[in-house]
Amino acid sequence: MDAKVKIGIAQLEEFLQEKYVEISSTEEMTYNSLDTPLEKLHSVYHDWFYSHGSYNYVIHEYSYMDSEGNSKTDFLTIYLINKKELAKVEPEIAENLIGGDANNNDENAYLNFQDVYGVTSNLKVFYCSNGLDDIIGANYADSEKFDSTKTIYPKDTGIAKAVSSALGKSEAEDLTLSELRSVKELTINGTDGISDLSSLYDLTSLNKLTLVNYKGSLEGIGYARTINISIF
Repeated sequence: MDAKVKIGIAQLEEFLQEKYVEISSTEEMTYNSLDTPLEKLHSVYHDWFYSHGSYNYVIHEYSYMDSEGNSKTDFLTIYLINKKELAKVEPEIAENLIGGDANNNDENAYLNFQDVYGVTSNLKVFYCSNGLDDIIGANYADSEKFDSTKTIYPKDTGIAKAVSSALGKSEAEDLTLSELRSVKELTINGTDGISDLSSLYDLTSLNKLTLVNYKGSLEGIGYARTINISIF
């Protein structure tokens, strides 16, 4: 099976690189000079990739030791192929990929890198059958780093108010991904102005959620995969 997977990887790599050359030679296309080949390709063929809300990728958190022996945390943006969408326009390429269906496009399969094909910044392809430790092909570490100082939720949003309070801040502040992923307990009040629970997607360390007089939608509650929920 590994041999067939590698053949599919090679064919997908060649296809993506051909498409990149094709769009790069189009005079009408303009790009940021810092854009990677993958970002340029994605700007044209974004339907071929997994997306969630404003995210066009899965954010992978990893730890490492710096030169002084200190433990550090950083993030990678890992782009994953949406095989179902790719098959609509390039059926021959999709048919040659062994697996890659993400358990029939299941959100958690993408988030946990189960049965998915990924693409690095320089358009190299890898396949994960069950997590990043079970990988064939390119090194996922060649993916672009995510800017951990970037504001995910501005201070004037409801979720920023709730999370800032959970972090012990006296007033709402702009929130980065690092701060969001550090939250273990969260209380959402009806006065926070939160209309749904889609922001749970970013709270990957959350293990307790309390809803007090919450009148909003329960959309997004599925991202609360391993937490205790109390409703008052």
